[in-house]
Amino acid sequence: MLATLKVDAAQGLSDSEVEKRRAEYGTNELDKEEGTPLWKLVLAQFDDLLVKILLGAAVLSFVRCRRQRKRAALRRSSLLEPSWPPAPRACEGRSSCASRWRRRRRQSCCSGGC
Repeated sequence: MLATLKVDAAQGLSDSEVEKRRAEYGTNELDKEEGTPLWKLVLAQFDDLLVKILLGAAVLSFVRCRRQRKRAALRRSSLLEPSWPPAPRACEGRSSCASRWRRRRRQSCCSGGC
């Protein structure tokens, strides 16, 4: 192999031989391929039908939420519905009823010989 390439195993190629072969064969490098741009890689993620369906559902949900918030804001500012926000006592009443029910249930269970 060394004889075919005309190379001395102890010294290698001389500088003039390196320049001559570099001019004849080119540098010892692979050609660089252009990579895919980042934006194309990101868009390729949305190429699946299921992803498109999920994105559509997310957009519809967002639009629906925005409309509901606008309607709620109109109701709050309207004089036709003075009961907004709900009275705190209504909420307290429900929670106290639930806590009384739980307390009675615990007492009836424990008094039965638990």
